[in-house]
Amino acid sequence: MTTSKMPSTRRNIKKWGFAFLLASPVFYLYGLHFLNYDSLHSPTGFIQWEHILYMCSSKEYATGNATFLYEWPVMNNYNNGKVFFQPQIFILGYLWKWINCQPGYIMAVFGLVFAVLTLRIVINIIDLVLPADKHKKLITILFCWGGGILSASGILLHFTFFNGSAANLSNHIFFLDPAGGSWCLNFGRSLIYPLEAYYHFLFAICILLVLKRNFPAVFLVMVLLIFSHPYTAIEIISIILVWLVAEVYYFKNKLLKGADVWYIFSALILFFIYYGIILNRIEIYRQINKINTLDWGYKAWHFIPAYAIVWLLSFFAIKNVPALKLHFATASNRLFFWWGTVAFLLSVHGFAIKPVQPIHFTRGYVYAGFFLFGMPVLQTMVEKLLLQRARGYIVISALVFVFLFDNITWFCFAAESKNGAGVYFTTSETEVIDYFKNKNEKGIVIGSEKNYELNAGIQLYTKYKGWIPHPYLTLDADTKRMAVDSLLVKSKIDESWKTRPVYLYCAKNDSTLQIRDSTPVFENSSYKIFKIN
Repeated sequence: MTTSKMPSTRRNIKKWGFAFLLASPVFYLYGLHFLNYDSLHSPTGFIQWEHILYMCSSKEYATGNATFLYEWPVMNNYNNGKVFFQPQIFILGYLWKWINCQPGYIMAVFGLVFAVLTLRIVINIIDLVLPADKHKKLITILFCWGGGILSASGILLHFTFFNGSAANLSNHIFFLDPAGGSWCLNFGRSLIYPLEAYYHFLFAICILLVLKRNFPAVFLVMVLLIFSHPYTAIEIISIILVWLVAEVYYFKNKLLKGADVWYIFSALILFFIYYGIILNRIEIYRQINKINTLDWGYKAWHFIPAYAIVWLLSFFAIKNVPALKLHFATASNRLFFWWGTVAFLLSVHGFAIKPVQPIHFTRGYVYAGFFLFGMPVLQTMVEKLLLQRARGYIVISALVFVFLFDNITWFCFAAESKNGAGVYFTTSETEVIDYFKNKNEKGIVIGSEKNYELNAGIQLYTKYKGWIPHPYLTLDADTKRMAVDSLLVKSKIDESWKTRPVYLYCAKNDSTLQIRDSTPVFENSSYKIFKIN
């Protein structure tokens, strides 16, 4: 009995080792964050500034202000009602409470764990689809860390259209990549963000369970995802539901039943009950939902180079009628087709309905679906090239380089300068945070909207709340801006400030927030703090 289990155990250990190896770019980025900074800065553990506000929500659990439900953190009151629940916020909050260390470090470890877990599930998915293929490790690497031709296109534009030089290549190499490459249109790079790693894990678990035809378990994971993140939840529900309906009622797939459709349809109903009825009864949620209705999308010059390679593979998979019939004869190939197609349509849904941040449906999901759909073409290509020995190895090396080029360049440029990988606070900013941390009182801090990191950091590390902690999700932001303008121009104190301590901080070189004829209560080399009330 022990002897029979040993090979399986060794295989499992090797797969975990491979998952850690696949996650090495994520570990590399966090290594840069914690090691590649100068003496004037200190790392926070956060790769992106909005993650600070996520931990502001988790702070409710860490401080004991919340037990199960938490209140929306981007509010200036302290008793707006505890109405929200997200499993990841709940877990992070109690981890912070029990471990009692820097919140950014907790989130970093959380992200690294889920990055490895996600990649472990990816290995299982590809094992199921390519059970006997001896080259599937190479294909898995390309799936996880492959990309498009965004960086290559940016380089071409840099030297032609922009007449650039090698010295300033960083100006345009990510010109066509949304958010300078930080929006992550390929699968692996999305895992640098802790919560995205968690969402990707649940998404990948759903795909694996679907391939194993365990639909009760798929439903349970979808329920968890519904409470976690609306975008990823409706995306995976839509993909699986469209595929199942086609399989059961069009292709008459005998391995699937009508009951399987109802499991996923039940998840869809639950999604709309939760977001359309239950949460929609809450005034704060209705306001947030209204704010979230933004036309944040991406254009053809973004997605064509991003998906060019996987779209080309997909085309060759169905390049003629015989190939199309053969390729679509497999249920898993049909699943991957719907995965890529539905995800892409959701990512450009503004063409058909009122847009609700369409770009949130990208995050590598479009790339991943079409990669898996065109994977047999890649598999055949690798096998044929290896038969050509030396020439084949050269071509495969070139192919791998093209696939990985987007991520190679992005991770290399992340190391281009110190303090470039994530959120850092300068010594002066840390002193500002410490000033408010040492005050055992609740209040409001007004600061420049441009300094999102410090505004959010003050709210995370102290008992104070930012006046406008987020440029989009702050309710009544325009009214709050008018209150600040009245203070600076007319020295008028807003009514909501009269019952609590209110401070204003500003950079010394920021003339727009300076309060004339007033003495700062704190001053360092970069900032001044004024007491308003």
